[in-house]
Amino acid sequence: MSRLLKMLLGVPILAATALSPAVAAQELLYTRDHVLDHLREQSSNPGTLQQQAIEGLKNRLKHSQPPDPFILDAPTFDFGWCRPPERNKTLKDLSSRLEKQSSHARDMAHLYIYTGNTDALKDAYRYFKAWSDTSTLFNAYELGMIPEKADFPGKEEGFCNRSWNMMLDSIWQTYGLINFSQVYLTLANHHQKIAVDRSDIKQLEHWLVTDLAAAVNAGLHAWTRWADAHANSKAYKRYRADNHIAWALAGLGAAAQATGNRALMDYVVHGAAYGDQHSKGHAGDYVNPSHLTAFIALAIGEDGEVYDEQIRAVQHKGFFYANFSLWAMLHTSISALNFYTEDDNELADSMNRLKRGLRQYAKRVSGAEGMQDPLEKTEPAFFSFNYKLATQWLEHDPTFCKAANAKKQQLIRQSLGSTALTTTACDD
Repeated sequence: MSRLLKMLLGVPILAATALSPAVAAQELLYTRDHVLDHLREQSSNPGTLQQQAIEGLKNRLKHSQPPDPFILDAPTFDFGWCRPPERNKTLKDLSSRLEKQSSHARDMAHLYIYTGNTDALKDAYRYFKAWSDTSTLFNAYELGMIPEKADFPGKEEGFCNRSWNMMLDSIWQTYGLINFSQVYLTLANHHQKIAVDRSDIKQLEHWLVTDLAAAVNAGLHAWTRWADAHANSKAYKRYRADNHIAWALAGLGAAAQATGNRALMDYVVHGAAYGDQHSKGHAGDYVNPSHLTAFIALAIGEDGEVYDEQIRAVQHKGFFYANFSLWAMLHTSISALNFYTEDDNELADSMNRLKRGLRQYAKRVSGAEGMQDPLEKTEPAFFSFNYKLATQWLEHDPTFCKAANAKKQQLIRQSLGSTALTTTACDD
């Protein structure tokens, strides 16, 4: 990417970190360092949103519970979405606990970054290590998944009679991947502060990429490799443009950004061949047809409408799912903009398409326009955090700013954490 283009997009030239010259230098995955410096200044002032958020995290550290990783206690996984998720038996239980506990670890990493509290960093490490050492993850290839046939052995023996949905929904482990990627980045830069050896950090990196990212990637393959084999199906476009794919890319992109993994990032952004090194089952090298630049071109129309809006309109959830997909696309794009320093016209074109999609929904998020579907119950302002990020990474304009300011403070468990500690207010 040219220096001029980088300036226009606001992409920083990144330096090396203590652990690896490839790891992104900024402290937070989705927040520029100069923004973080400003937020730190605000946090020292009584009564600010930043100070209030930090006090809340301090209180959570005082009441932190021991990690509780998912450890499968059954011959194989059940689905768990069609009934209460049974503890240590269902994918639903795994996904929910992974999301919640990785979010706590991420918040403790944030507390350390703001305060230097090593007890917070120790707590983040404790959670990360417990999951990496003892947890059972859901890797569809371990179950013998054959994505081209939407099949795997034993599928008629339970799984809520929705076995293929379970393969597709295994990508929701991506929330844990995003959150633990932030924890990894913090530990990679500061592990000496809590007397953790570099070799221990490398073991965490290995689990993050070889196990957790591989599990998410297997879920991605359930979508893309089925589409590879069914190009003439009516469901083909959905298997190339659905929000599940966007979220799988977001998790894989976060892991690539945090660990400096060029092969993984090229797979996510440009579809370069990539093979998981997972010992218990993986697909081998695979060229990703739903990489970021291809996905954005398909999922966001010329008019800016996101594919998921019409698909989910029958459920009166079109606005929610369109913005839910944009959320993931924006996160992956930020990881890509952080990572690449060379000329990249495809990525620049994708950012223009992404901005078009954000503009499509900005006035509804800000409240300047009403919802198109009067039966939809979504609170439009919930997605204001997308526009806080968009103004800092893509474009600063009044329409985006009004949407960004629709909510002052939010706690986003799946990625950002406290917006008071990761984003700034927008001056329009």
